[in-house]
Amino acid sequence: MPYPEILPSPKINHIILPERGSSVEVVNLNHPLPFGIYEDEVEFVRGASDQVGFVYRMLGGDVLAIELTQYNVYAAYEDAVIEYSNIINSHQAKNVLGSALGNQTGSFDEDGKLRGEEGELASGSHAEMKFPRFDFAGAKRIADAASSETDVGGYNELYKGRFALMPGQQEYDLQTLMETISETDETSDFYEKIGTLANKSKIEIKKVYFKTPRTMWRFYGHFGGGMSTMGNLSTYGMWADDSQFQVVPVWQNRLQAKAFEETMYVRTGHYSYRVVNNKLRIIPVPSGISPTYMFIEFSIPQDLWSEDGAGATTGTNGVNNFNTLPFENLPFVSINSMGKTWIRRYALATCKEILGGIRSKIQSIPIPGENVTLNGKELIESGKYEKDQLKETLKENLKETEYDALMEKDQGMADNARLLMSQMPLPIYVG
Repeated sequence: MPYPEILPSPKINHIILPERGSSVEVVNLNHPLPFGIYEDEVEFVRGASDQVGFVYRMLGGDVLAIELTQYNVYAAYEDAVIEYSNIINSHQAKNVLGSALGNQTGSFDEDGKLRGEEGELASGSHAEMKFPRFDFAGAKRIADAASSETDVGGYNELYKGRFALMPGQQEYDLQTLMETISETDETSDFYEKIGTLANKSKIEIKKVYFKTPRTMWRFYGHFGGGMSTMGNLSTYGMWADDSQFQVVPVWQNRLQAKAFEETMYVRTGHYSYRVVNNKLRIIPVPSGISPTYMFIEFSIPQDLWSEDGAGATTGTNGVNNFNTLPFENLPFVSINSMGKTWIRRYALATCKEILGGIRSKIQSIPIPGENVTLNGKELIESGKYEKDQLKETLKENLKETEYDALMEKDQGMADNARLLMSQMPLPIYVG
């Protein structure tokens, strides 16, 4: 007696992870890799294919079917490599950012790769893989700012101009004064840059001074112009300085010259100034015997983000933080055995999460007289925990190997070696 046909016939979708992967499938036309960042690297393709067998065995695929496809495993493997690259690059960024500030950056595509010729110049063939030349760019930038404020260098250009003192006139309007300087004093350093000033609304006065007659310069003595010789200033009242000399170091020449210059401006010159409400006030009131000209040194504050034209010594368009470092994803072939072990374990944990999500869609399966409960929740928790542990361990290891930490370890080794050597008896040499 034939069995009756039951309509409609039941259909079961068998999605079971195969025992092995295929290198051909990793780069096929179905695009199993979501981003395809490493699909051109043969080693990555082989690693993704081998990962299928690893996941199959570790999740017990030969005992109970695993509701994953090999394409899920390929995607998890790519995600693991990208995550590893991100953590390593973040570690290297901490090491080099201080010296990379202001250096060249680049433009990146959707996968984080540098684009075109600009990318080739900026990356220098994978800048993230190189040991940099440290130049303490951040510290030097701060030092430049401090130098600019103290007028001993820096990146703010210093301008100089002069104006005529008028007997009886104590206050001078700075705006009018600057226009007068720019129009009449062609010897001023600022004369050719009047176009720049016209677009500025603020200047910073650094110094207002006058020049005394040159009658006192013979104080150095006839032969005092040469380095390492100086007239004996302490006995100037007893002998002429041209007849007695001392051999002195060059730094003393510099200090005495600075002291002498300061004396001319402070002791022999009794003028000072104040700037109030854009008015320059000369103290005391100039008279008929006052100096003919006063000199002004000033700078024009630069915009915080402006470049300084050709040469770009301020480097405002370069690297400014992690985001603009010219770092690409790590080349797969440059990841060593420790890194690839981390990637396999991370991809396995991701596959656990994916499988747990799939099994969580159905909490239980009814069977005659009983229900089969699936372990979706446990798989999700286990996969998430393993991923967090892997990332935390990797970050801790990298923190211990930051460049400053390595230098501290080297110093400790050197100190211990020095202590050890100090306890050893010195050999007696017999000739």
